[in-house]
Amino acid sequence: MEEAPDREAAAISEDAGQLHAINLLTDGLASCLTAALSPQFSWQLGQDDDGDPALARQTGYELEVQDALGAVLWNSGQVPASSQRGVPYGGSRLDEDTDYAWRVRIRDATGVPGPWSALQPFSTGLTDSSWRAGWMGRAPGGRAPLEVLDHALRVAGSPFLPVPCPALPSFRLEARVRPVMGRAGLLLRSSCPGTGLLLELGATGEVVLRHAPAWEIPSPRLRRRH
Repeated sequence: MEEAPDREAAAISEDAGQLHAINLLTDGLASCLTAALSPQFSWQLGQDDDGDPALARQTGYELEVQDALGAVLWNSGQVPASSQRGVPYGGSRLDEDTDYAWRVRIRDATGVPGPWSALQPFSTGLTDSSWRAGWMGRAPGGRAPLEVLDHALRVAGSPFLPVPCPALPSFRLEARVRPVMGRAGLLLRSSCPGTGLLLELGATGEVVLRHAPAWEIPSPRLRRRH
């Protein structure tokens, strides 16, 4: 009967550290969808307002990675370290294009661990050997899947079912892409050469809109000439 208070006190002291991890990053990204199969983790230190500033120094951490079902795939154990950046994953290589999550708890200047951080989700990308991509298009001389003829939208294979399509001053195009490395591009052009725009999305979320050179957007007329 006397051991229960001791166990309870030990459980309380186990999470009574002065520090907790905030702003968790996977491979340098807060919302990482393209993590390496052996990623690196980073975080910043947080402390409650009533904490002792003298204890706001990391002396160690414990980090674990979970799969999408919450099963622990790897636990670092107690690691004595002051670094919060570029902490390597030490388990077996993760699967490609798969969802995971990780969390960490920090030991303060006295060596007492604080509470676990919130789980930080991330997804792995594809390796070079698995990634295959190319421009979407049609074979030379083939018909476009959709085209506007005589102010009507026509679908390839259904020439007798035109859909009225008056000219629009503006439109909204929604697309979901997931760049694995480099950039993903969305090419918009009319039937005339040199009238295209290329919308590029980088792996870290930056967007660039630029004019697409004529050689990137050959028109059907140019193809017929050659």
